Amino acid sequence: MKDSFDGEEVGDRGTTFLKTPDGEFVVHWLSPFDDVQKVSLFTLFKDAHNATELNSSNTVKVVLAPNLIEDYNDEHGTDLMPLPADFYTVAQENGVSFSGSEFSLQFGGGTLYSTPAVNLDGSKWTNISQKYALAFVITDLGNIVASSSLNDTVIVQLGLKNQWDGIYSVEDGNVQRYSAPGTPTVGDALNGSLAGNPDVTLSTVSDNTVEISGLTWAGGTSGIGGINNLRATINPETNQVTMFALGNATLANTAGLDNVYDPETQTFTLNFDWNPTGAKREVTNLVLKYKGSR
Repeated sequence: MKDSFDGEEVGDRGTTFLKTPDGEFVVHWLSPFDDVQKVSLFTLFKDAHNATELNSSNTVKVVLAPNLIEDYNDEHGTDLMPLPADFYTVAQENGVSFSGSEFSLQFGGGTLYSTPAVNLDGSKWTNISQKYALAFVITDLGNIVASSSLNDTVIVQLGLKNQWDGIYSVEDGNVQRYSAPGTPTVGDALNGSLAGNPDVTLSTVSDNTVEISGLTWAGGTSGIGGINNLRATINPETNQVTMFALGNATLANTAGLDNVYDPETQTFTLNFDWNPTGAKREVTNLVLKYKGSR
């Protein structure tokens, strides 16, 4: 019996597009290493819309463009440096070849994705605070149509994770909401203990700052809102922590309470609050303990 089919056979019709699914700016945070490791940089996607296009051969050309890094720094106030040539070699495999400053990326025979990669020598990266970048311009689409969202330039940032980056368990803590200053809410299911809530992720933002994601209300079923881009800056000399949130300028350390990191136990103890003059929220004695890398 022939399987039923709802719709029209595409056959050899349709348009095939080239896409940059990772976007224009790609960030890779790497764990510190002193050997040579392969690092995939970005992805190009040949969105083939029929069988003929799926198997057709296309060569896309991409050229290194270090001048884009300086332009990016000027625009965003960053200090990325072009990745030195002696730090890496191009991984010439899986349809990727390299000559001079040009990458040739082969599509065909069912290959839909191409991911340029480098073999990066971690022993060269002696300044762990320095962030590097490689910038690229797509110069030849290989007879593939550019999608409306295609980025013809891609900047890839490479940085080393700081020492606090990782997955942390929620060991202890309490959250309290207020209806007005000095008036805690009663019978509010979002108030209460945070112990045992889902793990949170601390992601490197800079040398001594991490972004905390995945923090939930009591019960652990819904994320705490209103504090987007919650961050912690750690003083590496004193282990004192300063809390803030890009999405809420009122969030700050709670006066008189600890905000500290214990390097021996790899544990944070945090106390912070936000909206102090209105519907205040406070997190007290939040204890986060390192579980492993992300």
